[in-house]
Amino acid sequence: MKWTLEISDNPVNPDYPVIGQRIFDNGTKGQSVMLTIESVVNALTSGPVEGSSLSDETDYSKERCTPLLPRNTLSFSYSEKGNYERLTMVVDKATWFIRYLSDEELYEIPFPKMIIQLALRPVENSLKRRVIETNIFAVMDNHAVIDENTELFYFPYPNVSKESGQVCWGTNTFTLDSVAASERFLTQFFSAPFNEDYHLMIDYDYKKSNDFSKLDIGQFKYFIQHVTDNNIKQFDDNWLLPSKKKLSDILGTTLIY
Repeated sequence: MKWTLEISDNPVNPDYPVIGQRIFDNGTKGQSVMLTIESVVNALTSGPVEGSSLSDETDYSKERCTPLLPRNTLSFSYSEKGNYERLTMVVDKATWFIRYLSDEELYEIPFPKMIIQLALRPVENSLKRRVIETNIFAVMDNHAVIDENTELFYFPYPNVSKESGQVCWGTNTFTLDSVAASERFLTQFFSAPFNEDYHLMIDYDYKKSNDFSKLDIGQFKYFIQHVTDNNIKQFDDNWLLPSKKKLSDILGTTLIY
């Protein structure tokens, strides 16, 4: 990092005639500040300009830091007591191999871009976390920046409650080695057998216009067969149905500093 100093022959404020600006190593520039001649001289002769270093205003030992997070994290929040955490991640559109009930065959099925949220409970005196709830919604893969106003769509396949987005895990429980390990936890969802619980939910008009009218909306197996027979490798966002929720509806309160 370096500083640039500019002295005007006609300063806006004669008491602060020097304009200082930090330029960081990546080329970005900090906010301009007005300085006195005395402060510049003191900085050059005895030490750095006040505010030029984090050490002037921050003690690292007193900072509150989140745990290490998965690379696809959108948001991480926790309760005031620290006994509950919520991790929200984005998963890109892709095909996944899934199982259907007790079928031995693996089926390659296209999935939409998804928002996956885990409710976690810290395990005392360790980095481990218990997963106490999993929620999934779909979003459009339109390359837009995901923010609080991003529209959420129903997860189109079974195993997920459509209104709440909650995943049905049955009696299964999961403990993660750390919050960062949540990324690997996603494979648990895709490897669990799919069934007809919470049914298939895709756009009706699109079904009819693309010969989906032969599919029973409650029969995911027929959909799997259709996708397999027609070699469909990419989820069509036109299949999605709006949930009337935005991302902000499933996040905690954002603190603004």
